[in-house]
Amino acid sequence: MRHTGDIGQFRIVSEGGVAAGIRRLEAITGSGAYRRAVQRDGLIEEAATLLRTTPDLLPRRAEQLAQENRELRRQLERARQSGSSDQVTRLLEGASAVDGMRVVAAEIDAEGADELRALGDQLRERLGSGAAVLAARRDDRVSLLVVVTDDLPGRGVRADRLMREIAAMTGGSGGGRPHMAQGGAADPARVHAALARTADLVRSLVQS
Repeated sequence: MRHTGDIGQFRIVSEGGVAAGIRRLEAITGSGAYRRAVQRDGLIEEAATLLRTTPDLLPRRAEQLAQENRELRRQLERARQSGSSDQVTRLLEGASAVDGMRVVAAEIDAEGADELRALGDQLRERLGSGAAVLAARRDDRVSLLVVVTDDLPGRGVRADRLMREIAAMTGGSGGGRPHMAQGGAADPARVHAALARTADLVRSLVQS
């Protein structure tokens, strides 16, 4: 190359730091730059077609879709919170009475560990005095959560101890803190029987 004008088209493809105050630019030139420009134009046209707009309006359409997505996420979160509140009410209605405590043991629907913990927190707040053991199936796995109210550890009913007992019945394992514990069931077929034993387990843990 004898003159910079021989470079022709020039396209920067990357930028990065190599030392303090020094940036490194990488670019392609000539026919390579032209092919890259044509490829990018094709991608823009394809994206505009998929989003049912024109290339000139593509940024505005993308922002509109992003706003719609954020609003849908907010609506979904509100729906989940409402559904979670209804589910907590149903669980409390099915609670067993054990030595002045309410004991909940149930298999529930939960999208993931965060939703399971959120449901457990809501139950713990509304139990008054009691414990809850929740099992959530997802594909071929079963997650377990145990929560107890603040007064129960002093009576010998700790979430971590209760979790170990429940998890062991399913061939799984788990642990945590006195008020909240998590684990998993190795044999999903044994979960129902383990939940049915929860009230008896709580009764056996109570210190006289």
